[in-house]
Amino acid sequence: MKLDHSYILPSLMALMVHIVVAFIFMSEWQSQSKRTPPVQIKQRVEATLIDLDSLLAQQKQVVSAADKKAADKKAADKKKAVKKAADKKKQLKKPQIRKPQIRKKQLKKPQTKKLQIRKKQQIRKPQIRKPQIRKKQLKKPQTRK
Repeated sequence: MKLDHSYILPSLMALMVHIVVAFIFMSEWQSQSKRTPPVQIKQRVEATLIDLDSLLAQQKQVVSAADKKAADKKAADKKKAVKKAADKKKQLKKPQIRKPQIRKKQLKKPQTKKLQIRKKQQIRKPQIRKPQIRKKQLKKPQTRK
């Protein structure tokens, strides 16, 4: 078999194009790794263990302490209200004794029977005021002729 000279030249050209493309890819790939530094991975991990049971117990203690404080406050407020109500009842039940006040005028002049009767009449008969008519109401409107 004879080699056809018509296939040698195109196959050599295709091989050269592939080599050029591969060289471009390699150079871009290497230059890209130089642009970004590689990611450093930590070799050691710092970790702490948490005991969830003790954490939950602490939270319950905090909540119960707050509830107890609120209950104590309510009880104290209730005691104050009861004590205040009891004091009011005592004041209402306890008659207030008022000492009669002696006026100086009464000591100086004893009232006569006539004055006492007049005062009683004033108390019994309230004074009725007559309606006052204003001067403006008395004037008649003037009409034009």
